[in-house]
Amino acid sequence: MRQTIKNIPIIGKLFIIIYEAVFKACHYVKHVWLRDYIKKSRWNRIDRELKQEFSGSGDPEIQELLRNIQAQGEVKVFNYPFADKYHAENVKVYHDEANGYPYVLHAVGEQREKLYFPEKWSTEQIQDAYNNLLIEQDVESPHLYVHKDYPVPENALVFDCGVAEGNFSLSIVKQAKHVYLFEGDQEWHEPLRLTFDRWKDKVTLVSSYISDVNEGNYIFLDAFFDKLNIQNEKLYVKMDIEGYEEQALQGFRKTLKQVKEITMAVCSYHKQESEENIRRFFKEEGDYQIGNSKGYMILNNFCEEISFPYIRRGLLFAKKLSGCEA
Repeated sequence: MRQTIKNIPIIGKLFIIIYEAVFKACHYVKHVWLRDYIKKSRWNRIDRELKQEFSGSGDPEIQELLRNIQAQGEVKVFNYPFADKYHAENVKVYHDEANGYPYVLHAVGEQREKLYFPEKWSTEQIQDAYNNLLIEQDVESPHLYVHKDYPVPENALVFDCGVAEGNFSLSIVKQAKHVYLFEGDQEWHEPLRLTFDRWKDKVTLVSSYISDVNEGNYIFLDAFFDKLNIQNEKLYVKMDIEGYEEQALQGFRKTLKQVKEITMAVCSYHKQESEENIRRFFKEEGDYQIGNSKGYMILNNFCEEISFPYIRRGLLFAKKLSGCEA
């Protein structure tokens, strides 16, 4: 049909131009303008309700959050001055001539290590992604994976669940006894192999997603830990698995009872109710010291029905205080 119209010299070309213009306009309205309008409306709603409900709060963290929102004139995911230090255009992206993969130089203590990204990613994609990592892992960030009261023990086995770029494991690989990288997204497998090539003897990539089932491309941690057949090891577990943290914990109960020394960092911001549910889980499991990251995150996911109070702790930390249960 389209080819037939194009064969009509003037009318056909004019029709095609009008049709494509209308199509592009409809696409923009549906996928860009409407989406941005809804997100902006929701940000305004969040701003309004936070001020209404928390203006009289005695919680200093909440008052700081409200002051920051007032100062910046809008609500963001990270409503703290530290986020303004970072700019994507300042991220330098390099390309490894030996393998063709792009990388950035990631600060690990006093050194800088190569952190690789997928081969087909553009420079702009990498700049945005890495800049977001820097914001998330700033020492003042609510999303910071480490906590001074819940450090990664020296010579511990580390389970990094939801690895993606691998920045967390890269920061602790030297002090760990062994690191297990759980990442089901194959796009990250080769970049991770390159990033950790120097430590390949103490790093194992597990090509699975973490959940409460053990089938297909999913695995639960109890089944994996049983296969290791190890005893009396210190264990550190970091979970950032896009809202599946609660399910993953259900598949980890046996190991939590068996291991004497275990510390966990579990993301609690993906769903509004996650913090409450994860806290309850550790309280029910036994004698755990439980803490949380500093400050709050506020999410406005387009596909999620947001609900009050909107503010969320980025991570919960748990450390086992008692020994192995009978």
